[in-house]
Amino acid sequence: MVGIDLSSGTPAEVTRLPTVRQPNTVGVDSATGRLFVTGTADGVLELIDPG
Repeated sequence: MVGIDLSSGTPAEVTRLPTVRQPNTVGVDSATGRLFVTGTADGVLELIDPG
């Protein structure tokens, strides 16, 4: 998972997080900032808390 900041008009990588193998779906809880990542390879759901 790579976090990209687009606010300046030029994409800049701001973070890189290890995650599930072959992540193909990402959801964000807008109230908490928590990420939900699913991977097709292992059939798992990973939760990533902000910070």
